[in-house]
Amino acid sequence: MELEKIKKNLAKETNDLIELAATLNYDINNINLLYNKFNTNINELILFEKQLDQFANHIRRNWFNLAHLSSSKLYKSPDINEKIMTPNKTELNYGYERCLSPKKLENRIHKKVENWEGFSLLYSSAMAALTSLLNGIKKFYKKKNFIKGIFLGSYFENYHLIDNFNSLNMNITNIVDTKQLKEKNYIYDLDFIIIEPVKYNLNLETINLEDLIEVLKYKPEDKSLFLIFDTTLLSGAFKKEKFLKKISSIKNIFFIEIKSCLKLDQHGLEFSNSGLMSVYADKNLISLMNKLHEFFEGFRSIYGSGLSFNQVCLLDFNGFNQNTTYSNTILKNNEFFAKSINKKPNSIIEKVIHPSLNYDNLDEYKMAPFIFLKIKNPNDFKCNLFIEIIKYELQKININIKVSNSFGFRQTRIQYIKTVEKKPNFVIKIAVGKVKGIMFYKMIEIINNLAKIENFNALQNVYPNIYNNLKKSNHNLNLVTN
Repeated sequence: MELEKIKKNLAKETNDLIELAATLNYDINNINLLYNKFNTNINELILFEKQLDQFANHIRRNWFNLAHLSSSKLYKSPDINEKIMTPNKTELNYGYERCLSPKKLENRIHKKVENWEGFSLLYSSAMAALTSLLNGIKKFYKKKNFIKGIFLGSYFENYHLIDNFNSLNMNITNIVDTKQLKEKNYIYDLDFIIIEPVKYNLNLETINLEDLIEVLKYKPEDKSLFLIFDTTLLSGAFKKEKFLKKISSIKNIFFIEIKSCLKLDQHGLEFSNSGLMSVYADKNLISLMNKLHEFFEGFRSIYGSGLSFNQVCLLDFNGFNQNTTYSNTILKNNEFFAKSINKKPNSIIEKVIHPSLNYDNLDEYKMAPFIFLKIKNPNDFKCNLFIEIIKYELQKININIKVSNSFGFRQTRIQYIKTVEKKPNFVIKIAVGKVKGIMFYKMIEIINNLAKIENFNALQNVYPNIYNNLKKSNHNLNLVTN
């Protein structure tokens, strides 16, 4: 490990946290920062990294306290004369919290695009935003006997929600890629398309957007089309201005971006669940777009799918949905990590899965905020054993890694995923964080050492105590074959 480089990385993380602390009204005098006093040796750099983790948690707790101070004194239906302010001094007006519409925050985080009109709305989650949108599409096409849509994605929540909307008057077809979209000539009578530029499945496939643009050119000019992108895995890395410029000559398109704002838009501090829907249309659709805006706001109020005042307080800070540096860093770190794993022939690691490793693929967004490791003949026991060994090796140098869901954190996390089929698939998921410290490089080293081992019998011989302890705690899970 290049310790001098790691120290520079940690010094940069310190400056980033100090800048974030100022944004979130945190007095850095409340914490004793010792980063200038650390020497360039592994033990001191581990302490440095831990201190930064504690610093981030202090900032987070302080912001939660400030949000609570602002929101706890208010009833859900406050006095109409009461002045309602967030910790960031943004004034809100609402008579009933379920109908809260944080227009100032939404206007601030909405990204304007030249030659396109638009608006953004915040929801309690990306799924709430997509539910609202699909209901809006049904309303928009209410005079049609049959509404046709395409889903080009894989995320299980998207899949199940979309499946629920399949009905007598709405049909949503799942397709694999843009090639299929071309061959089937769907575009001629299509009403909407839902796309994940990076599919959230166990292969992390990407979508060829140039092919998509070519298909869109064949859309009948007088026909309206909703083009919906779920950019949760990309966030600010998705260059919507560039994409919208490429489709600007195609008439009667509503472009809608939906994403979860929990993962990559809150500096890894997970202040609040939230989803964002951003709608764009060319100028000849302004009247229809305004009606959609009105419908979405009303739907959000009626179904209570917006944010609470406390959530608005937590999300009302400079940098929310505006800082692309954080999401880009997460994506670059995951690519670096994936490309640093040296998979050997006949290794217990059968495959490293990340879009950037598909060198034959020329798609624009070959990126993801995590990587998958596919191990040999996987089952629950083997996945747990693999993770326990990584934890053990890190603990030997006094580093603890969190085993948890999700992605986009400042520090790296790990878990394993088991699908729900009768014959389930398994992958180890590593959500590489923002910090390229000792943990980051040590994990690459550990995984490369494990990749040299050919089978799980050999792994058991190297780590007999971990194997035996895990087997005792999992009587019903047997380590089968290699």
